[in-house]
Amino acid sequence: MFLLQHQLLRILALAAPFITLLSLWHLSAGELLWLAPVLAWLPLPLLQLWRRFVGNIAFADPRETPALLPVLLATGGALVLGERGAPLWLTLAGLFALLLHNRVLTAVPRGVREVQGAAGELLQLDFEDAGGAVRRLAGAGDRLVLFPFAGWSVYSRMQLRQLLEQLPQLSLAQPPLVVFAGAVPQWAQIMGAGRFECWGDPGAVSSQALGLWLRGASGPGGTLAQRPALAIVSGGELRFWQVAGNYRVPPSLQDCRGRLQKWLARD
Repeated sequence: MFLLQHQLLRILALAAPFITLLSLWHLSAGELLWLAPVLAWLPLPLLQLWRRFVGNIAFADPRETPALLPVLLATGGALVLGERGAPLWLTLAGLFALLLHNRVLTAVPRGVREVQGAAGELLQLDFEDAGGAVRRLAGAGDRLVLFPFAGWSVYSRMQLRQLLEQLPQLSLAQPPLVVFAGAVPQWAQIMGAGRFECWGDPGAVSSQALGLWLRGASGPGGTLAQRPALAIVSGGELRFWQVAGNYRVPPSLQDCRGRLQKWLARD
């Protein structure tokens, strides 16, 4: 299922700049109605670019409000002012694409061929640290553990930026642990230097055992993807486990702050 979702997302990502450039060409010729397709297709790519390099707050916006408002404005304007022509149809296509992106293409339901998994096995599963050594959570002490969606995703970057922003308030006894499906991306190692640890899961074997791995999801360099999850390990036991239903909105640190203070706070 996710393979189809992923391919449709790629098609939309390619369609957005093409439609935007076509609309700008018509705008340059004085056809003002072509402003509507620009407002419908351009905001989300710009928002994604901002998220890639800066954003760490808006990732928890399931409605994609900064992109949705211009699309609704453009659709209303095209319906009121426009004729039944290309500007109107491209604007409606932009609205449909955004709604499809928000509700369907970024959801992560379990496929019929995906393993259900068992979170209780987390402490006994094998991972690899930055040096390639095999590690297990059973010997890692009390930890906050984050499972980002994928190393190539802007949402994973924002999730880790938010983690860094909230670290002073969390007062953790040990640095958090970030576990990627597949290899650890270079940007994550640089971002987390001295602040959180990064582990990898070659082949996503452990991710499959946990029921997180997304079948058919791969990005640049073959990097694998998984459902975003958050775990708290304390006293040799799994104390908390939460898995996201949409990779744009990973589990919130704020929602489990009380549990973090109870199990992982400094003395």
